[in-house]
Amino acid sequence: MATPLCSYEEKSIKIEIYGGCNEIGGNSVVILDKGAGRKIIFDNGIRFSILRKFYRGSISPLGTAELWSVGAIPPKEIFEDADAVYITHFHLDHLGLLGLLPDGVRAYVPSKEVLESIADRYRRSGSWLNYIAPSQYLDIRSLEPFREDEFGVTPIPVSHSSYPSLSLIYRGSDSTIFYSGDLRVRGFQGDMLGVDTIRNIAWAVDNVLGGLGADFALLEGTNFSDVETPLSPQEFRSILWRILDTAALATISIDHTDLEILLDIIDIASMTGRKVVIASPRIISTIDSYAHVLKSKHLKKLSENISIATIDSIDEPPPLGITDITFIDDILRSPENYILIQDPIDFLEINRREARWGKDVVEKAIVLLTNPEPMDMAREEEERVLASWLYRLGAQIYRIRVSGHYYPHEFREIITSLKPKKLIPIHTEAPGTMILKFGKPRP
Repeated sequence: MATPLCSYEEKSIKIEIYGGCNEIGGNSVVILDKGAGRKIIFDNGIRFSILRKFYRGSISPLGTAELWSVGAIPPKEIFEDADAVYITHFHLDHLGLLGLLPDGVRAYVPSKEVLESIADRYRRSGSWLNYIAPSQYLDIRSLEPFREDEFGVTPIPVSHSSYPSLSLIYRGSDSTIFYSGDLRVRGFQGDMLGVDTIRNIAWAVDNVLGGLGADFALLEGTNFSDVETPLSPQEFRSILWRILDTAALATISIDHTDLEILLDIIDIASMTGRKVVIASPRIISTIDSYAHVLKSKHLKKLSENISIATIDSIDEPPPLGITDITFIDDILRSPENYILIQDPIDFLEINRREARWGKDVVEKAIVLLTNPEPMDMAREEEERVLASWLYRLGAQIYRIRVSGHYYPHEFREIITSLKPKKLIPIHTEAPGTMILKFGKPRP
């Protein structure tokens, strides 16, 4: 029988946490509602804290059985007899290994289409990561924001460094639960995308909880235990403005699901006279999947303000009617006119393989690495090698982290809107600090 890392029980509700208790990431929360005869699970994350402890360099997992044995992924028995599994967003410390869920389990995700674009990458993996993709026998459904489902769960759109991201509210037989997932109070394009966190939480309190607030709030506290203060979206914008003043070719790496930062870069590019060019297959694929979840005004903004970069030409039409340009005929002739968005490894490979383009292009380039969240062990090692190559080629590297999480000074703003009776810290290494700051909620 699996033993939870933390558990809480009141009336008919029992909350068991198998990942994310006293640690950042790896969230997996089981809610047992005796009164309703119901078992639901919020998130299915990989615990990177465990991966970093047991695996590094040439020491890699032998398989999923070993990952279970060291506790890097949720115990498989917790999914037995579950009514549904809910995924709040597509970072691996919440998404986890969907391929290991029992056949027939119903899994709710923010978007089936975006999940499919992500899963394609992992299906081709020769390692345990290919279990991230769900099996064909898993019942995958998209969540509908602001609408309660048959299990009493209402998804609430929130801002985060992965789009779309959701918080979840469960209305149980005699208690209510708010589960934050990961969120930030102020993002890049919150108003534009409808992911204004505080406004949406306030709506949920009024319309889902009847103005009473949640009985339990499972609230993430990532930045409470971070000794490095990450940049806010506003600070990122300021830095990017200054960088563009000196860069011939500005190359920015972003997480392929971080739509908010992409839309913000498009705004900055239009004001500085540059064209945004996407040169990463993963990002292109994800953009194509957004056609199913974005409003027409956002799709129009994407299609009219970005291009797709190719080495020579492409065989298939680019997504959303986006125009394509080439490195040789366009970008390399006037690099100062472009902002290149791509996976940094793609950028490195282009410059290693195409010596005929000339080293001077890289020497004039600025590479801005926006650290993804979470920074898994594979990406940490990869970035060190990437930096060595880029420095050798003469590129100037900026490495910054833009937070997908709220700041501690914004904690009270969330609590005031949510009005919870009890706080359960999750996704943090400083739960005591959160409880101390929680104190007695203000009226």
